[in-house]
Amino acid sequence: MTSGDSRAAANRRLSWILAVLVAASAIACHAATIGYRFAYDDQQLPMSPLLSRPFDFLAVLRNEYYPPKLDYLALYRPLAQWSLLLNWGLNAAAFGRGDVAWTFHAVNVLLHALASVLAFVWLARLGLSRAVALVAAVLFAVHPIHSEAVANVAARSEPQALVFGLLFLLAVRSERTILAALCFLGALWSKESAVAFLPIAIAADLLAPPSDRIPKRTPWMRFAPAAAVLAGWFVLRAVALGGAHPKIAYADNPVAHASALVRILTACAVQLRYLGLELLPLAQSPDYAYAEVVPVEHVLDARVLGFVVLVAVAGFAAFAWRRRAPIAALCVLGYALAFATSSNFLLPIGTLLAERLAYVPSLFVCVALALGVVAVARYRTAILVPIVLLLCTAGTFATVRQNRIWRDQATFVREAVRAAPRSAKAHRNLGVTLEEEGDLEGAERELALSASIYPGYGQTWFSLATVRIKLRRYDDAIAALRSTVERMPDHVDAWVNLAQISIGLGHRADAVAAVQQILRFDLAQRRLGELQDRLAATASPEDRSRALDELSAAERALETGDARSALPLAQRAVVGCALPRPDRARGFAAIGRCFEALGETERARRFREVAAGLRGG
Repeated sequence: MTSGDSRAAANRRLSWILAVLVAASAIACHAATIGYRFAYDDQQLPMSPLLSRPFDFLAVLRNEYYPPKLDYLALYRPLAQWSLLLNWGLNAAAFGRGDVAWTFHAVNVLLHALASVLAFVWLARLGLSRAVALVAAVLFAVHPIHSEAVANVAARSEPQALVFGLLFLLAVRSERTILAALCFLGALWSKESAVAFLPIAIAADLLAPPSDRIPKRTPWMRFAPAAAVLAGWFVLRAVALGGAHPKIAYADNPVAHASALVRILTACAVQLRYLGLELLPLAQSPDYAYAEVVPVEHVLDARVLGFVVLVAVAGFAAFAWRRRAPIAALCVLGYALAFATSSNFLLPIGTLLAERLAYVPSLFVCVALALGVVAVARYRTAILVPIVLLLCTAGTFATVRQNRIWRDQATFVREAVRAAPRSAKAHRNLGVTLEEEGDLEGAERELALSASIYPGYGQTWFSLATVRIKLRRYDDAIAALRSTVERMPDHVDAWVNLAQISIGLGHRADAVAAVQQILRFDLAQRRLGELQDRLAATASPEDRSRALDELSAAERALETGDARSALPLAQRAVVGCALPRPDRARGFAAIGRCFEALGETERARRFREVAAGLRGG
């Protein structure tokens, strides 16, 4: 073996040792999460209708992972979702049950470790010194802003997308274009924001081309397969979502439905906060919902001006450094590209600020920090190791502390309120958990506080009403239920509760009005028949006689073929809630016959089914 071969072998061994060190750093600071339970969004996992058939790949690609009640998310992440289904299936095979939380957490930790190692390899391939690549990768491995992406099982798409994204960048670097395209598809199928990896690859190719590259094809042709994959992914995503768009709650993103100017101004302020969390993560939170973050409406807001100045300085520096310090320029450009689709600048997304969204962008911050640390150490070589050890130790302790928030649901909701006391969402989640724990007084307090912070969320009012019913505070419950239906007119359960309480308090007119809304929105509601029976028992003889006369008139009109005249008569007879069950069955049947005669067969079928149920009951 020649001396050159010996040096190459020694370099390879050292690279392996350093890669193991990076992986060990990532695992060490997140190892405790392996013993955690499911928390927050993790609790959606058992709802998937595909848990029993994880190898139904077509169903996964068709986006059938989510149950109908979660369709409002409009997400398309089939590979990330399939990894969760496979995890569940392997648990079921090995342990007899799928919801073994530690295996899910272990996979998340391993994905983060792999992403950290691949970051080290990619940075070295960019031409960075081994010292810079190592420091950047270790800083990334222990950065506390990654806690949500690793400790929260539902956020697995973040490290998984970065793993495939870095494999794509490495394959492009090696001119393995087909492999690169497949890895890019894996990243896109893990998370939508992975679209950023293609422009990042182009930027890296332009700013830091390999010195030993022997071009095998036209430079832009290296990216052609990946571009084709991106186009195909857009088509698949459009077909799978079927035109669905995410329904974004105001509390999650208060600028989602605001003007473009307000959205952009707020995104500027949020980006400044992201940078603060990445450079000095001292005020982290698992929740940044309204009113922890509020819309920015003034162009001269200090945060907006600060962000504009920062962008101008960073952009000028990146342009000036593009030849002398190309990796520094890539840090600026890569950070901007990585955040582009999840920053709310281009389009509104489901959340305004979440630490998991900084997972990929933070890599470029870590590289910039590493460049600075190593540059300083060139003048004082002896301080490199102490500085790196100090940063890594501080990051590890901060990450371990932040991870504890995700230990279980009870811990999460309490820590979220502590970290985000102005968040309506955090107080609501705590209120729901306290109700489940049996602390009704505490639940009412938290839910009322949530509703006061953001009165526009009907479900909070409904949860508050449910707690007040359990506390037998019926007048307060009625007020909360009315607030519910003001914001969610089709909330049938709220109308049912309003009807039940009103009957109990002797407010027949209010109960009848609530039942009429139930009839409007859900004929098949299981409590409808019981409510109408109770109201019919308290109806006056005059109301019952009037309803019977209207029903008889409707039936006579039907016999003459006059369905248009019969329909309003039959409807008034039923909605008055004065008819006993047999006559009410006649009324529903008459309404069904009217709709049948008018050509509305689907509505006719629903009314006939109600009539048949009443006769059978």
